[in-house]
Amino acid sequence: MSITVDVGLLSGKTATVKAGLDEEVGALKRRAQIALGVGRGRLVDSSGSVLDACAPIKCTRLQNGDLLTLHINRVQVQAARNSFAAILGDGSVVTWGSADNGGDSGAVQDQLKNVQQIKASTFAFAAILGDGSVVTWDDAATGGDSSAVQDQLKSVQQIQASATAFAAIVADGSVVTWGSVVDGGDSSAVLDQLKSVQQIQASRFAFAALLADGSVVTWGDATAGGDSSAVQDQLKDVQQIQASALAFAAILGDGSVVTWGDAGGGGESSALQDQLKNVQQIQASGYAFAAVLADASVVTWGHAEYGGDSSAVQDELKNVQQIQASGYAFAGVLADGSFVTWGSAADGGDSSTALKEIGGEEVLLHLIQLFVNIVLTPILITSIFTQPVWCVVFSVIPIFGSWGTRMSCLNFIGVELENPFGQDDNDLPLDHFQGEMNNCLLMLLHSSADLLPDVDITRCLTDVDEIRDVMSGMEVRKQASERPEMIHVPSCRGSLVDRAWSLDLIAPIEASTTIQSTIQVRAPSQDERPFEKIEEKPKGGEDKLKTEEQLQTEAMLRGMERMVANLQSIKSAVEEQANKASEALA
Repeated sequence: MSITVDVGLLSGKTATVKAGLDEEVGALKRRAQIALGVGRGRLVDSSGSVLDACAPIKCTRLQNGDLLTLHINRVQVQAARNSFAAILGDGSVVTWGSADNGGDSGAVQDQLKNVQQIKASTFAFAAILGDGSVVTWDDAATGGDSSAVQDQLKSVQQIQASATAFAAIVADGSVVTWGSVVDGGDSSAVLDQLKSVQQIQASRFAFAALLADGSVVTWGDATAGGDSSAVQDQLKDVQQIQASALAFAAILGDGSVVTWGDAGGGGESSALQDQLKNVQQIQASGYAFAAVLADASVVTWGHAEYGGDSSAVQDELKNVQQIQASGYAFAGVLADGSFVTWGSAADGGDSSTALKEIGGEEVLLHLIQLFVNIVLTPILITSIFTQPVWCVVFSVIPIFGSWGTRMSCLNFIGVELENPFGQDDNDLPLDHFQGEMNNCLLMLLHSSADLLPDVDITRCLTDVDEIRDVMSGMEVRKQASERPEMIHVPSCRGSLVDRAWSLDLIAPIEASTTIQSTIQVRAPSQDERPFEKIEEKPKGGEDKLKTEEQLQTEAMLRGMERMVANLQSIKSAVEEQANKASEALA
């Protein structure tokens, strides 16, 4: 026995796939991937449930003619110190690198299905599955063994990792931790405070949790930010937390900043409190912080060699739109597309040898070329040649001669306008747009979605002829209301002209005859204008409004009568001109 189903992509492309009932869902999925010409994905049924690739088809609820959706996700990669783990499109995981430090997931490979997210500590990985459970592997000392808390790891929403421990937020807002006890793997001391947790940030050896009421709870190594008691009374209405290797920084609702942890690593900012106002964003390197203020200026603090001192470029840090950080340096993107860097010169803090502008110098160069080619070239050519023809030829060749190269400014601008999508800095990220659209559509298919996509049968038109009639009537009424002086006789023009010829209203004219005539066609009067509602009073005395169909029929008849009258006028004019031509020839 076999089953035939339709498998579709979110783009609308579909394929019909056949498989035996004794085969696994994975075999059906592989055939669908080949038929659709795509990579690995997850098969989702009409209810939004992901089908287990290892389950036999006969054990599923699939039936002939079912419509399945193949979800294709981008590959996600996470890195530990000596290994990598990647989530493939079908939700499976592959690992490589040091076998003892996360690169070998063979012991849990059969559990790594429908994986949603992976986090890495120094030598271990933790993966959240589609059902909210968690799978961990490798170095137990750094969080690779979660067996002690496995019964608590249910409905996990988010995982955060320090260097040697993990912390997971579950659906009820509580937190489960495991790994190195002294570095955040044990949260029992603050367990009663960890309620309604919204976000967790991790330094190298500590954690900080942001609660729903805007307060903060910390645990782990006190020297790395695990103890916030010194600033606890200031940690109110916290909006965002950022972490360096050994410290934390929190943005409050009023735009001020509170820091704690290792002073040399950014945990001490008291000297800058008068500058840290209206802070919009904070980024952290290994041992320093950088804050973007509302006026687009930047304030930095922490270890100078890690970007904590930006005095050398402070005059350039204006109109900053965004900041990114490496482990040892910062880069600020300005409004004009240029960027400014500072920190360890050997680790990205010195960009003097790199291009100073992202696409800016290239555009400026082409604009200069455009001015030279269009203005100066014709002036120089006209001073050499006296004949206009040669001036035109030698003016056009320099301007458009290098059409196939990037040195042609006109070609460069034309290509960018014609195709704005691509991978260049000036292009729009079409792949990103498609990915975001697909993610939004996937939300509608989720089993927990509040509103499921559906069709209102009472309002949906499924008959093509009915849709055409409705659209035609709407267009006619629109044109009639906008231009009442024009006569509209839909789908009757050809038949009326044919009838006019058959009634001999238009006589054939020989090619040798010259006709000059002017015919004035009057516009319909107010009572002749089509599709307007006309009120009549029958003899019974009751007001009766004509139906729209009757009005359209009457308007069509009036239009036909006027057309016949006009054709008769044309015939008379033609006959008169023909008689005059005959008399002239005689």
